[in-house]
Amino acid sequence: MSDALLAVTNLRTVFRTDRGVVEAVRGVSFELAAGETLGLVGESGCGKSVTAMSLTRLLREPPATILPGSSVRFRGEELLDASPARLRRIRGAGIGMIFQEPMTSLNPVLRIGDQVAEAIREHAGGDRGAVRARVIELLGRVGLPEPAERYSAYPHQLSGGMRQRVMIAIALAGGPDLLVADEPTTALDVTIQAQILDLLADLQRELGMALLLISHDLAVVSQVADRVAVMYAGRIVEQGRVPGLFRAPGHPYTRGLLRALPRLDTPPGPLPAIPGRVPDPRERLAGCPFAPRCPEVMSRCETDDPPAFPTGTGTARCWLREGEA
Repeated sequence: MSDALLAVTNLRTVFRTDRGVVEAVRGVSFELAAGETLGLVGESGCGKSVTAMSLTRLLREPPATILPGSSVRFRGEELLDASPARLRRIRGAGIGMIFQEPMTSLNPVLRIGDQVAEAIREHAGGDRGAVRARVIELLGRVGLPEPAERYSAYPHQLSGGMRQRVMIAIALAGGPDLLVADEPTTALDVTIQAQILDLLADLQRELGMALLLISHDLAVVSQVADRVAVMYAGRIVEQGRVPGLFRAPGHPYTRGLLRALPRLDTPPGPLPAIPGRVPDPRERLAGCPFAPRCPEVMSRCETDDPPAFPTGTGTARCWLREGEA
């Protein structure tokens, strides 16, 4: 899409360890338009969070290295060439980030109001009274009850859902055009999960932000995303629009994930599982990385890595889709 707010091209991120080179992200490419929601889904360890952290260079380098040939363009600017000072301006003011576990992301010895205020001062400035008023406004906007009283609370005094709302307030403090939400409903009960997802959708409509929603839960993504990208073994194996991809998935891995979702009409008993295991990220993959687990594997799948073929709903890296478009 020519008007992409975020364009990621051939992103490759590795970690150099004592046990060898770990290829965490292997040639990931996707685009995100202003105001759009993209869901990035896959099993734990497939590279979703490393992809998100690579966007604004939040990984410690070394041991992480983003390889030459990778590109991350935000509003037309190449972030992988940006200076540390420029990246600090973009983080928060351009791209806001909600991290996976709020209890470890929030400082346990600082009041939550002070932590939100720090983000506001970094990007907008203002005197003490104006900053405090803005903090209370943000805490109210994200649905925290009695925001003026909560200003002085410590993280341990809040519930998990409240802490996640504080993290959302911090992410919004700089007025970002893109919000990256990394597993924002992890460890929350189902009712609170729904509230957080509804809050993100409401804020996105109100503020006109783009949203990159990272999750292992296809059901969560189907509720809020416009498009979905499915990751496996460090690469995107399928992309498409919702609900078309859910109705007619083009990759066997996506079909396996959808079959494993519990449904009201599913008979009692174990849910269908994908056999085998995810490849070790230190392995050199010759063919399709899903071939050892694929129920529709062909001989060429074991030797030739498929490109992204067009499908009726988007693209899929699967030899079964060759020649369909």
